[in-house]
Amino acid sequence: MNVNQLLAPYRDKQYEVGVKYAAFKDFLVTLAAFDMTRPLASTVAVGSTNVFEVIGTQHNRGVELFAQAMFVLISASLVA
Repeated sequence: MNVNQLLAPYRDKQYEVGVKYAAFKDFLVTLAAFDMTRPLASTVAVGSTNVFEVIGTQHNRGVELFAQAMFVLISASLVA
């Protein structure tokens, strides 16, 4: 029913708070918490046709931990 039609945009709400810590020059740790709400859209059968529409609300909450490091591998061999 709404094939090839432009759909109106919908809005998300997202809140996020976090911290970053560089323990060493080549080591970074990030910790963040988030709370996001957005419309939930899906294809719904209406009679013999499918309609893409908003059917509810999706709510996501979570915590994210990220670590990044650079390692340098040094190898040496000794031949006698």
